[in-house]
Amino acid sequence: MVLDEGEKVDFMEQNVAEQRARARVKLGVESDLRRFESQLRAYKGDEDCATNAQNTFEEGIKTVQLESELTEEEKENFKLRFIEEMIADCKYDADVAEHWAKLAAEGLEHQKPVVTEAFAASVKQGRPRLQSGSQGPIQK
Repeated sequence: MVLDEGEKVDFMEQNVAEQRARARVKLGVESDLRRFESQLRAYKGDEDCATNAQNTFEEGIKTVQLESELTEEEKENFKLRFIEEMIADCKYDADVAEHWAKLAAEGLEHQKPVVTEAFAASVKQGRPRLQSGSQGPIQK
């Protein structure tokens, strides 16, 4: 955002911003996904690492209830990042099957999208447009 010279911007008071942040309902993607470790699928010996990762992701997304929060593109990119991390874990952890649920929970947390369309909409919802002096709403 670029302001013209001499344009005045009124900022929201810190306490108002904190109150709004507390009042906003947090989305699942904002939570620590590692807390679902005990609910994630175990490593299956009859599947290769990539298949285990893909199936764990598909079931895990349902377990952590993120399906409705992600667009198809966000979900697909998340899945690709997760599978890549899990393949690296398989390569470097000799006991990956034993550690699978922990590694998968960490992978979900590490690779989840930082910002999603749902998150952006949640933050924007209910936020009044700030006024810039007498010039009217700030234009993006």
